[in-house]
Amino acid sequence: MTGFGQGQVPYGNFLIKATIQSVNRRQLDLRINLPSELAVLDGELRKYIQNRVHRGALTIHIELQSSSDALLVEPRFNAPLAARIVEQMRAFARQHGLSENIQPQDLLHLPDIIQYSAKEWDVAELKRHVMAALDQALTCWDEAREREGKELQNDLNNRRDHLCEILQAIETIAPDVPREYRKRLLERIKTIEESISFDEERLLKEILIFADRCDISEEITRLHSH
Repeated sequence: MTGFGQGQVPYGNFLIKATIQSVNRRQLDLRINLPSELAVLDGELRKYIQNRVHRGALTIHIELQSSSDALLVEPRFNAPLAARIVEQMRAFARQHGLSENIQPQDLLHLPDIIQYSAKEWDVAELKRHVMAALDQALTCWDEAREREGKELQNDLNNRRDHLCEILQAIETIAPDVPREYRKRLLERIKTIEESISFDEERLLKEILIFADRCDISEEITRLHSH
């Protein structure tokens, strides 16, 4: 069955969001989309999901959303480089009789003064929050599939009841079908027998054979067995 589930867990200034979508598949086909910050968890997430889900094509998205004041990269002021630049700028100023008054903003536009590095995560703590979001999504997904299953079951039951009504109506008239067919066919033959020559015994035999084919009792029995 198809399904959808979503879960989210706050983590500091971040929000970890897990989304699951699935369609029918006899085997398990698992696709996990992770941001680079969570790539280290791919193997553990895959194993965890495989222990809970055994069939279907699942697409799972894990997002790490940040608030306005949260950064996925950390800026760092390159103090050693800035000190060397300031020293050289002041030496140049003294040599040429210029002011040695250098302001911090004079340095900010220079290359490599501000360096950025990826945020360092507590992997164990990050994993705990990701698993919590994933558990929420899986629970929501299971509930959605259960609801769909009940709806399908109700629909199938309604269709079955309707078929039973039709079958009951057919059973009521089925015994009379061969007899009625023979009667009408014989009446029809009597109206044309004066102008046609035929072997009456052979004709009656063929009529009985064909009328017997109109007996649907076997088909009715099969329908009951289903």
